[in-house]
Amino acid sequence: MDAVCNALLDVGFNPSSTPIAVNVVHPKPVPWTLVMQNIRAALVEEKHLPKDALPLVPYQDWVQTVERHAENTAETDASNIVCFDS
Repeated sequence: MDAVCNALLDVGFNPSSTPIAVNVVHPKPVPWTLVMQNIRAALVEEKHLPKDALPLVPYQDWVQTVERHAENTAETDASNIVCFDS
């Protein structure tokens, strides 16, 4: 967080012209798979699910599955969407 704040201050208080965009990169990046594994572990623990209840699939496979479902969505499928009030 400090790195992002410092980058914003550097850009904001720079006497020269402001750049069109600023790309702030995490100083210690981690693989997306590691992030998802930790989210899955937390969900499994919180919901008391079996460990294999939320399998991880390659990103490209996931995108293709979502696209396939979006293309074949019927109007009746909308009735299965659950909405929560905040």
